[in-house]
Amino acid sequence: MYQTLVVDDREICRRQIKRSPTLGDGREFCVKFEAQNGAEALKILEHNKVDLVITDIRMPVMDGLELLREIKERDICRCVVLLSEYTDFIYAKQGLVLGAFDFIEKPIEPGRLEELLPRVKCFLDRATPESLYTDNELTMLADLILKNDGYAQKVAAQIYRRIKMARGGKPVEIAMTLERIFGEIRKCIEKERGWLSYYVDMDQVFSFDRLGSAERMDEEFSARTERLIFAVNKLTVNSRNR
Repeated sequence: MYQTLVVDDREICRRQIKRSPTLGDGREFCVKFEAQNGAEALKILEHNKVDLVITDIRMPVMDGLELLREIKERDICRCVVLLSEYTDFIYAKQGLVLGAFDFIEKPIEPGRLEELLPRVKCFLDRATPESLYTDNELTMLADLILKNDGYAQKVAAQIYRRIKMARGGKPVEIAMTLERIFGEIRKCIEKERGWLSYYVDMDQVFSFDRLGSAERMDEEFSARTERLIFAVNKLTVNSRNR
């Protein structure tokens, strides 16, 4: 059983999460602890084993991002999921850069936790390539690339560190996972800008060099992300003239 800590200053939100059919005694995930802010959550984490933290971003005393930073610096919980209002999207993006596993928009839609928790389990078990990154991360990375946003390389670096650790620094396994990521990012970008394929050699842009050490892979992934930003943003559409 994976012990879960829910952090939110509103009791009604904590209650909603606890009532999820995938959380509870006899289930793989169980809410063992609750806190009203990040400071309370840290005290719990210092004295108890917690596998998953689900935390709101905006809270008094200590917010969710401060809590996330402390958790990562102290290495006291492996998986953190952020809760955010639509207006907190910029903070959710920052949370992924800091190392959050994923984020859920509030109010939480029915079935959202049921979809998330199996992926969290895979991540905690380190069982599959898909557990090393999330759909939200890849969608966000593609969106940042399309917007020519410097956060793209920070998100890419965060994903790479996670993959390298999980794959034990083995270049071939790292490369295979990175190729898979590039494939998913390509789908996102082509969905948004299908016309790019008429002007850009997408096969060449999304190719990946499997050769080299784990450190070389890091440089290649970072450089390829930078080239992606340039490739997809050097052309724009002037929609004023039909």
